[in-house]
Amino acid sequence: MMLRLALTGLLAMAGAQAHAVTITFDETAYPTNAINGFGGFAFGGLSGAVTNGPTSLTIDANSFGGAGVDFVLESPPTSGMFVPQNFDPNTHQWELRVKLLSGNTASGLNAVLIDDDGAGAAEEFQFGFSLAGVPADGQFHVVTRDVTSFGFTQTAFGFTAGNGVVDPGLRQIQIQTQFGSTDRLNVEVDYLRITDIVPEPTSAILGLVATAGLATLRRR
Repeated sequence: MMLRLALTGLLAMAGAQAHAVTITFDETAYPTNAINGFGGFAFGGLSGAVTNGPTSLTIDANSFGGAGVDFVLESPPTSGMFVPQNFDPNTHQWELRVKLLSGNTASGLNAVLIDDDGAGAAEEFQFGFSLAGVPADGQFHVVTRDVTSFGFTQTAFGFTAGNGVVDPGLRQIQIQTQFGSTDRLNVEVDYLRITDIVPEPTSAILGLVATAGLATLRRR
């Protein structure tokens, strides 16, 4: 029993290192982002196609469009100076927790981030999520995606060209349908977020587990 408790505690320590959420786009951030009071937006095929539920966003659209919100913070408060949120793309990943709904025929959707490089320069980077491997079983499933590898980029609207590298300054997150597709995207999104990459259990933690086992055996 003591060994079981020791193992449980040490494995919990290992789990505690994982998934420190950095930025989350979900029903709490859209249509109004609580962290800064900014209103969300939708355009094209997602105008009127996003339903904000108590615990998720439902999207039902069959043409190109997007929905998103800004994540810049005012610093210091009431200064009127808005600062993008920084993270290291090499230690973070995209996570999409999604459920396929009846009638969905779309094979994917896109996540978009706007990377603010300062001095009026910013770029939009697009990341594709495949839905081909997501079971249509009425359950949520998590799909992950590299933050450093993007499929499309362009200068953000109203800005000059940035440095072409994903090195946020995160200014905005969007969910977009696939450009040019007329397939029906009918999904429920629990969240789209940028989070720490989960590390494998370290040798140090495994060593602690072994030590705990030996200590318990000695007591016996």
